[in-house]
Amino acid sequence: MLVTAKQLTPTDVETSLTIDDYLFSKDNSKLLIYTNSEKVWRSNSRDGFRWSPDSKKIAYWQLDTSGSKDFIMINNTDALYPILTTFPYPKVGEDNALAKVGIVNLASKKTTWTKLPNNSRNMYIPRMNWSGNSFIWTSERSGWRHLYRISRDGKTVKNLTEGEFDITSIKAVDEKSGWLYFIASPTNVAQRYLYRSKLDGSQNNQRVTPTEYAGFNKYQMAENGSGAIHSYSSFAKPTSKYLVSIPVANKNVHEKKHT
Repeated sequence: MLVTAKQLTPTDVETSLTIDDYLFSKDNSKLLIYTNSEKVWRSNSRDGFRWSPDSKKIAYWQLDTSGSKDFIMINNTDALYPILTTFPYPKVGEDNALAKVGIVNLASKKTTWTKLPNNSRNMYIPRMNWSGNSFIWTSERSGWRHLYRISRDGKTVKNLTEGEFDITSIKAVDEKSGWLYFIASPTNVAQRYLYRSKLDGSQNNQRVTPTEYAGFNKYQMAENGSGAIHSYSSFAKPTSKYLVSIPVANKNVHEKKHT
């Protein structure tokens, strides 16, 4: 697919927009181009958009930074003279940005704003994922970092990873079988394991990593959670990698397919 400079040039402007990144829709029929992004450090996320599975809607973040003062960053490496970049950045004790999530229908071009529970400037939304008629929300509202399933109208809130521990990251969402896969370590913060919970909340925090892999585990997973490249290491063992399959039912631990 080719996108011309003319297509990226706003009306009454001579130069085209600079592309920061791009993302294809799920069915590869549309291309979403965005020109400015801000990294959310907790989740290593740089974009602010999510395509719906049917490619008919886009969920996106909006930040109200009206209460934040400008921070000036000096770039001394990319040019002969320093380049100054200014962006809103709250310091400790000052007003945070107010975050909210909008869902735009590509046919009507209208945005519906989700009603997040207790949304305020003292919380942030580092990650969102589509899940049927709801979305997955990462929040520390309980004092621990957990994953919640929120209905689009905001009236139904379900904690899918309840417990006195922090989840580290989402790895996959298997809507067909109803599983949410994530990384956590409820009993030892120096270790990492793969867990899963049912999207309807009927089962929580089922460990997928076999007990023989005590230590630090990383997973590069298929989108539907059916398989992964598993990396394992510990203080006594160097990193080893395996191709594994993850059964949907019966056995809850993954099975090694290739070393």
